[in-house]
Amino acid sequence: MPVERYGVLKGHPLQWQPERDLQRPHFQIRVLAGRRHWRVAVNVRSALSPPNLLYRHIDDFQHEITGRLPALDDGFTQLPSTAAGGGLALDYLRQGLATRESMRTAPHSAPGPGNDLNDFLTACLQRTHGDPSARLYAFGSAWGPLRRPDPVFRFRPGRGIHNVHMNQGNASRFQADDGTWQDGALLFHLPAKRRWAAILLAFQSQCWRTDDRTGRCIGEPVQAE
Repeated sequence: MPVERYGVLKGHPLQWQPERDLQRPHFQIRVLAGRRHWRVAVNVRSALSPPNLLYRHIDDFQHEITGRLPALDDGFTQLPSTAAGGGLALDYLRQGLATRESMRTAPHSAPGPGNDLNDFLTACLQRTHGDPSARLYAFGSAWGPLRRPDPVFRFRPGRGIHNVHMNQGNASRFQADDGTWQDGALLFHLPAKRRWAAILLAFQSQCWRTDDRTGRCIGEPVQAE
């Protein structure tokens, strides 16, 4: 079955926390949406081999979806996983947002500045610092609210977004999440500069030809060199 509660979170990023030493690290982002706090958990390393993620950073993102996103209220908007009706759901393959050739590999942590996925995400978020009008649009699946506080940022109740990556063409262990029109991504909007940027993520174990109905892999994934 596809990922649960697919949608987009719109809000202002307050703080972020790279993870470099954990076995399954994420890049954690605290977002204020209205009066509610959310945590966006972004995978930066795969549980499968090869471990390094594929990413595409589009510094000047131009797409028809950017004309409709600002009309959303701050908060989480659940989206139907369909292309019909001019919806906001993302599909890397069917919208031409990314190809295997347009993606690069990046380790989650490497010595020195500006050379790993944690660094790239930090640089994007630093552009929003000090600009209260800046908005992050995090596409993925929602969890919460939970009775316990968030384990990373300690706000209560815990709630957040995960699956912030391509969600189709998965290896067998994760095929239950396959579906079309349910891909995750991070879009950054700086209204004062009239500028959008995007980070698209995928795993090297995923494939780039998928069934139009199920999102299941057709053929074999193309591994990075």
